Parts: sequence; C-alpha cells; structure tokens
Amino acid sequence: MDDATNKKRKVFVSTILTFWNTDRRDFPWRHTRDPYVILITEILLRRTTAGHVKKIYDKFFVKYKCFEDILKTPKSEIAKDIKEIGLSNQRAEQLKELARVVINDYGGRVPRNRKAILDLPGVGKYTCAAVMCLAFGKKAAMVDANFVRVINRYFGGSYENLNYNHKALWELAETLVPGGKCRDFNLGLMDFSAIICAPRKPKCEKCGMSKLCSYYEKCST
Repeated sequence: MDDATNKKRKVFVSTILTFWNTDRRDFPWRHTRDPYVILITEILLRRTTAGHVKKIYDKFFVKYKCFEDILKTPKSEIAKDIKEIGLSNQRAEQLKELARVVINDYGGRVPRNRKAILDLPGVGKYTCAAVMCLAFGKKAAMVDANFVRVINRYFGGSYENLNYNHKALWELAETLVPGGKCRDFNLGLMDFSAIICAPRKPKCEKCGMSKLCSYYEKCST
C-alpha cells in the first residue's frame, strides 16, 4: 500500500470515528449487547425505517423477551404486533422459523460462530456481521447499500462502481474496520451515510474527508 492510499484510509477511519463521537444518532437497540435483541432487531429493521421500528421496539421486547416467547405465539398475533413497520406476515414467519431453529439447534441462544449465524434462516452477511460486531465484539464489516455508496464515492477509481457482492469491496471494508473500535466504526459509518454522505444531495461541505474524496473532486471540477 503506497503512502497516499494509506493516508486516505487512515483519514476515512478517523473521520468516521470522530463523527460517531460527536454526531451519532440514538436508538434504543444501540444500548444493548444482547445477541437475541440485536438479531431480532436487525430483522425488524429490514425494508423499513429506524423510526418505525423505534415506535414498536419497547413494547415488542417487553412481550417477546426470548426466542421461546416468539415460538409459542401464533404467527397472526406477531404479525399484528409488528403491523406498523410493514411486511408483518413475512416478518412474523421469519421470526417464527428463526426461533424454532435457534431453540432446536442451539438451546435458545444465538450461536457465537460466524458460520453458524450465517446458517440461521433469514440471516445474510450484513445481519451476521451486525451480530458478530454489536453483540459479540468481533471485528466484522457491516456492509450494506449505504456502506457501499460511501466506499464508491470516497475511494473512487477501481472502487467507484463496485457493487455489494464484489469481493474487492468486501476485502477493503474488512481492512477499514479498526480493531477494538468495530462497533463505533460500523455505527458511525451508518450514521455518516445517512446524515452527511446521503444518497441525494450529500453534504460535502460538512464532510471531514472531502479533500481526499474522489466524488467531491469530480463534483468540484
């Protein structure tokens, strides 16, 4: 890695960590390391907004304290409880199947092994990384569409048009996650991508790394 590339990566990580410390958003699920709560919340957050999930969060986890509570509750009742966030029948079915497998195969506890988590029904690479990082403190890149957008824009060049499934993008993402700061970095990048490097009208003038950003350089010429 040449000095310029190394500097660019260091500035990226430093900017994201600083943003987390000064401008992070607050959601109730960020105040727990409970693997059950984190895994279920990730399923609830799919294809909806954090604001919608926030409205049902407390009530949901008061009623469903563990996988056993989900498994013993009729799907129709679960769907009714999460109706406000959308896709309620589909989510209820996913939650029931997930609860069944975790109870039958792992005694009702979320496994700590990455492969075992990935093998759970309805769990993909992002959700697995979220559980590994946020619940178990393991180094993992929580790569989603927002993560990809920031990488595409900032690093540019050979990374400019890489999609979610490209190996090189995942390799870069994994190298960016700082040891011991996995949670701060992933959540910081999530918030940065929502507030600063937004899909439309990014706030480049407020970005701490715009001077090294390939996207900003293009837009400024």
